[in-house]
Amino acid sequence: MNRFDSQRSRNRFVGLWALLLLAKVALAATLPLFVDEAFYWWEGQHLAWAYSDLPGLTAWLAALGVSVAGSSELGLRWPFLLIGAATSLIVVRIAARLGNRSQAWRAGCWALLLPLFASLGLLAVPDVPLLFATLLCVDGWLGVRESPRSRLRACCFGLGLVLGAFAHYRFGLALLVGAVAILSDARSRQALRHPPPWLVAAFGVLAWLPIVWFNLENAEAGWRFQLIERHPWVFHADGWWQLPVQVLLVTPLLFVLLLATLRWLWRRRAEPSRPLGFLALCAGLLLLGLFVLGFFADRERVSFHWPLPGWVLLCTALPLWLDVVARPWLARASASVAAAGLLLAFAMLGLTASTGGRAWLASHGVALNGFSGWREAASMLRAQHDWPELASGEIELLTGDFKLGAQMAFALGKPPLRVLDHPLNRRHGRAQQLRLWDLEADLSTPFKPGSRLLLLRDDGASWRGREAYYAWLCAEAGGLRLRQLLPVDGGNQRLVLFEQVPPEQGCQLPPG
Repeated sequence: MNRFDSQRSRNRFVGLWALLLLAKVALAATLPLFVDEAFYWWEGQHLAWAYSDLPGLTAWLAALGVSVAGSSELGLRWPFLLIGAATSLIVVRIAARLGNRSQAWRAGCWALLLPLFASLGLLAVPDVPLLFATLLCVDGWLGVRESPRSRLRACCFGLGLVLGAFAHYRFGLALLVGAVAILSDARSRQALRHPPPWLVAAFGVLAWLPIVWFNLENAEAGWRFQLIERHPWVFHADGWWQLPVQVLLVTPLLFVLLLATLRWLWRRRAEPSRPLGFLALCAGLLLLGLFVLGFFADRERVSFHWPLPGWVLLCTALPLWLDVVARPWLARASASVAAAGLLLAFAMLGLTASTGGRAWLASHGVALNGFSGWREAASMLRAQHDWPELASGEIELLTGDFKLGAQMAFALGKPPLRVLDHPLNRRHGRAQQLRLWDLEADLSTPFKPGSRLLLLRDDGASWRGREAYYAWLCAEAGGLRLRQLLPVDGGNQRLVLFEQVPPEQGCQLPPG
């Protein structure tokens, strides 16, 4: 390697990193909040050490964002954008421990060509601090492995442990994989003979105490949701769909190259000068463990992003393998395909950010209901003749589920509202949290005529269980008068506003 190669690789990384950051800032300012983002914002309005679905870090970051920059999409997301940008630098730092500076900058470029990694931080979700913490632990431990007596490197490792514990329950899998990798690596075992790693590990253990305390105080709500209720824990063949999904998300040629890199790392695991075996175990066990888990785990909610830490770790070693095989055309072809995938991903995000784009996607079979509808719902409510009474709380606003409830709380500036006991609340681990906030609604309680409105989503004929849900709703409410039906995204979904009325007035439902 010469200095020119290193400088050229650095310039490419900085250029790509800056370009993606600018694109993400622009999208973060315009992309409607995803339903989970809105709920994390809601949790940030009720600060606590832990919640029924997650530890506290995501809510704290959301609260920090809006307290500094105001209650807007970009105001909520900017802390996550910064963490996402910093995560790319950790990739370069890890790669520098494996090879030369040029290879390190190239590794950063390869990671930024992964569409999921390139968009990291665009959404205010826990996977952003989770990935940051996971990579920080890997980098910190590689430092401890080199200098076991270094307090600074041990503190870097310990910070990753603490942040991971406050980020997500899923960090437990990273801890398990990391423990196996450490115990399987001779030099890592030698590092365990010194006090600093054990001292910071103790702080990492203490960071789990708030989650333990919350679960003990709330009938193990978080544990039951994450470990039992969310997953069927029976074998299902849908797990095979992980393969084509990951091939598309990583992009086909890069997927093959990263698996080849994993094989190369494993074959050189005994090399004493570099932690190739340690890295192979970390990445390989993460990918293999999540692949096996996919045959038994939750099929309703998306999990395609779970293996991302494994792919990113393999990117840190990809330039080493490419230099060994010495096939520049292979690197160029893979980079070209990955860049095309990256452009396609950001084009999809750009379409999602506009009403017309979402309608076009919906007309072509891509429904993005998690992003859409809430702005239109807020405008519909503000246009009601009794909006002043609704905003002040004189008229009670109920929403059909936690998703619309969180989005309305954000859009309307945290108005007085409650949420019906919908199955979605339980399936997403949010029912217990709504009860703790005393925000669960009951339509059967007494009310004055004109004092209660109900807002919900209705996807029409495509909504399975629609008739059963409305039968339950009418039985609970007694009487409902349809106030307004608002199509969204070209009719892909509909917003329905009801007014609760006495039972003798009947139950007026929207057409199917």
